[in-house]
Amino acid sequence: MPRGDRRRIALSGYLDLFGLEPGYPTQHHAAAATSAVAYWAKVSDVEAVLLTCSCARNQAVPASCVDLAVLVPPGEDERFWHQEMRRFAAFAERDEAIQDLDAIVPWSAVDMDISTGEFAIPHHGYTTGADDHEVHIGNLLAWSVPLHTQGPRFEELCDQWLPYYEESVAIERQAMVLGYARNNLDHVRPYARRGLLFQARKRLQDAAEEYLQALFIKHRLYPIAYDKWVAYQLTDVLGAERILLSLQQALGVELTVDGLSRAASLLGELLDDLAQPATLPTTS
Repeated sequence: MPRGDRRRIALSGYLDLFGLEPGYPTQHHAAAATSAVAYWAKVSDVEAVLLTCSCARNQAVPASCVDLAVLVPPGEDERFWHQEMRRFAAFAERDEAIQDLDAIVPWSAVDMDISTGEFAIPHHGYTTGADDHEVHIGNLLAWSVPLHTQGPRFEELCDQWLPYYEESVAIERQAMVLGYARNNLDHVRPYARRGLLFQARKRLQDAAEEYLQALFIKHRLYPIAYDKWVAYQLTDVLGAERILLSLQQALGVELTVDGLSRAASLLGELLDDLAQPATLPTTS
């Protein structure tokens, strides 16, 4: 990727790259977001308030919540979760705009997250399924919209992590994730033959999500999620309609030995197409 393009992505995130812009499905969403951002902008140590998830991409529906992330300095997350979030909850209960949205959204009208902008690589085990390292970075930086910033830290994080993290780490993580995906697939047939059909199906699902994780790492693009917006990501972001069809076939099989075995073979072919040596930690 040319240096100029890399810099543009670092400054603007992925929305410009994929022709997206933020948008709210109703005026209630817009008003609630305005109230919440105004509240957090007055809180000491807040470095940025970011619009994330479906509203950031203008893909929300009236039943969607407003997702916001508050960027705070390292070491301040515990205080924000235990003190500032309680204060915000009390504010939200008396704020007219947020309460109006709460009346039409099934769960949380304004869904808040607190982040220090530190992206330590999480644990990835044999039965954990895909980890959230790339998803965390992507949703906070690549797919978000800054609605309020104070100081340079948000831009500095974008410069550091966009368009992608270090190449050596990407190569290592792709091989690691593929190794765990293969391990999950290796368990599908034995579990199915023992009559443990639901466990076999879970291993198949974990392998599919790890495949998506490895696929996005291969393309050096941060994903939105591995269990939501999969069709959008495969068709509009990666242009991989064939992969979407194969995954739909693999995950739509009947819970039988033959069905699960065919699904494991189909998903194994997708893993082969990534053409990356798979490695696992030496300890089991």
